[in-house]
Amino acid sequence: MKQAGVFGMAMPRVWGGSELDPLTQFRVIEALAMADGSVGWCAMIGSDGGYVTAFLDQDVARAMYPDVLVATAAAATTTGQAARVPGGYRVSGRFPFVSGCQHCEWVCVPQVDRNGVPETRQCVLPLSQCEILDTWHTTGSAAPAATMSS
Repeated sequence: MKQAGVFGMAMPRVWGGSELDPLTQFRVIEALAMADGSVGWCAMIGSDGGYVTAFLDQDVARAMYPDVLVATAAAATTTGQAARVPGGYRVSGRFPFVSGCQHCEWVCVPQVDRNGVPETRQCVLPLSQCEILDTWHTTGSAAPAATMSS
């Protein structure tokens, strides 16, 4: 999917990405999902990098994604914490379902404050600073996911 440009379909055209409109992205994901549901799921999650970068300072975002075709993984559960530290945040915890974590370069995890209250903010971490705990053992599903600890 990387070589086919799937993970870069939301990346800005000025960076060399496809910058496909949302409807075209949905059609690509739908076609992949019709062939294999797990592939469609991973394509949907892995192509979020372009959306993530839209909310960042563009110099920072461009430094994060020198290769616009890399996958970005995402967690939805607010089971970790992010504490403010000089220069940013320290993210810790376990995120029990991080789709695409085994083939991504960046991971988005929701921030939780010190009192355990979810905030509308995501932390974007390099996969190299995370540990994947392979807990995805199911019957009848092959979508790659795992628990991650940061």
